[in-house]
Amino acid sequence: MDDLAAGELSPEGQTPAPGRPDAAGEAGSDAIPGANPDGRSARVPRLLHRPGWLNSRRPGDSRRVRLGATALGLSLVLILGFKGAASQPNGPAGGSSSSQRPSAGQSGAAMASRAPAGTGLESGSPLADASPSAEPSEVPIPTQTSPTATITFNDLMLDSVLDATAAARTFSFISDGPGAVSAQIVATSPLDSTKLCVTADDKPAGCVSGATPSLRLAATAAHSHWVVTLSSVNESSPTVDLAIGWPTNHPSITLTHGRLAGYPNPDSLRSMTATFVTRAAGQLGIEASWPPAVLDATLTVADVSAAQPAVLASIAYSGRSGISPAYSLALQPAKAYRVVLFNESPDGVRPNLAATISFP
Repeated sequence: MDDLAAGELSPEGQTPAPGRPDAAGEAGSDAIPGANPDGRSARVPRLLHRPGWLNSRRPGDSRRVRLGATALGLSLVLILGFKGAASQPNGPAGGSSSSQRPSAGQSGAAMASRAPAGTGLESGSPLADASPSAEPSEVPIPTQTSPTATITFNDLMLDSVLDATAAARTFSFISDGPGAVSAQIVATSPLDSTKLCVTADDKPAGCVSGATPSLRLAATAAHSHWVVTLSSVNESSPTVDLAIGWPTNHPSITLTHGRLAGYPNPDSLRSMTATFVTRAAGQLGIEASWPPAVLDATLTVADVSAAQPAVLASIAYSGRSGISPAYSLALQPAKAYRVVLFNESPDGVRPNLAATISFP
């Protein structure tokens, strides 16, 4: 029996588990290795092909035959076991494959691993030309004919998914000619997961989730209408800074479904704050409405190019439901400006803020 076990179950005859790259080869990869294409182990065990495997060592010795049959049964069990293991995706070394499935509320790196490799998008996204801005060189961008405008919306508090009236923060703008269009969460508090979606014209949206998600896409038409949306993916309400860049001759961007609550809410719920850099001298334009509320609001414009910001204007709107006609102010070229619309009233009915900012 000892001779038979040693001779027939040697390592030479065993079937190895399906191959995996070593730990060094897996660094930086989010792909989850799968089984062999045909769902079977890499090679079939050769136990059944060894000469004389069922032959008795002594003619007429039925005990040897029974031992050989028993070993055959064991080998078949091993083969079936190996086949079942090969049909499952491999997990991390030393762990099960279930550890590759991130749970709800996990960090962005884990959730992004659900995306098809190399796209940076959630599974099923139709925008195949999108990828994280961390790898901008991978995005084919046509030659740009219009200068890039950039604006950052600061301290945007997102609605929890538990909020019965939750709405995604939505930003829309028009691009002029070919070039790069980007949207990125550049700051967040707390460090939680946000879902960022971008769509152009009538194309379905491409989305990515994480603590600081980003998308960089190519504008190709003479004029395209872009929509960027932000939402929380769980019960938290993160406060984020969103930076948007796009090619345009006349920068103008509209926020809808914003929040403009009154006190004692935190300032991130009581205000709309945006920072931008001018490319030329020209006029700032601001229009806003916050139905169904009627409230007291203050609009402040400051030059934040220097270490000490300089307030250029502070306008009070008392008992108003919006800013109309648009507020206008002359701005200088190549300077950073910050616009803040702040609710001075006590909290009441929830305002649904819509605001358009245009700048040179």
